[in-house]
Amino acid sequence: MLDYVYAVMWLIIAIFSFLNARKLGKILYVSGIYFTIFSIWKFIDIFVVEINLFKGLYGIAFRIITAVFLVIMVGFYIKNKKNSVSNNK
Repeated sequence: MLDYVYAVMWLIIAIFSFLNARKLGKILYVSGIYFTIFSIWKFIDIFVVEINLFKGLYGIAFRIITAVFLVIMVGFYIKNKKNSVSNNK
């Protein structure tokens, strides 16, 4: 039961990110895509009992996807921070 709540929570966060991305910045588009992928991954893990998507090769693939999105989001953050510092001078 808690797995369903967890997956729905990530999907709600993804929708929130997409809805507020125009106002708060492009980084929320990237995080919205990540949270959507994560919630779909979690739903598949819940409904397809034969495979465990968080262990083995699937787990490694998920960690790589997470690392790539983390690097992209940190890049967006640094770029936005530099732009805001240069605009304040």
